[in-house]
Amino acid sequence: MKRIALSMLVIAMVLGIGFAVMAGEQLRKETMDVKLNIPKYAMVTVPESLELELPSDLEGDGEGIAGFNVKSNCSVRLTVESRGFLWPFQGLNDWVSYDVSVRSLPWPITGSGSAGEQVFSSPLLWTLGLPRSGRLTAKASWDKDYWTHYHAGDYRDKLTFTVAAWD
Repeated sequence: MKRIALSMLVIAMVLGIGFAVMAGEQLRKETMDVKLNIPKYAMVTVPESLELELPSDLEGDGEGIAGFNVKSNCSVRLTVESRGFLWPFQGLNDWVSYDVSVRSLPWPITGSGSAGEQVFSSPLLWTLGLPRSGRLTAKASWDKDYWTHYHAGDYRDKLTFTVAAWD
């Protein structure tokens, strides 16, 4: 009985050593590259609305200021376009102007235009890691010759801020 137990112990040790040697032996090694593609992404944050009110005495201007931010992981171009006041109120487009300023180095990038046209188109904006803040100033002035052609009330323009990747 002792002999059988001793024989089984020897066989187990030999098999165990054999398995350990085989486990450490590499038959083949392969590698694989992993490619991560980060797509271009940008966002612009603007307030929901901006209100202008003309003074009631036909003198002076109405003015409103709104801030906005541009963030991206690539170089971008920013454009700001005004839809304008639609028919039959297109004459109001001459009453309203917009000024846009974007903080950039070494100096701000600025542009201006009237309602109903492209107001601003930036050259290359490098925003990677640094959001760019901007300011939109809207100004409304009385048309002293035709002010009686428009009923008192609210009129609406729509500004579109577009951030596009710079190729």
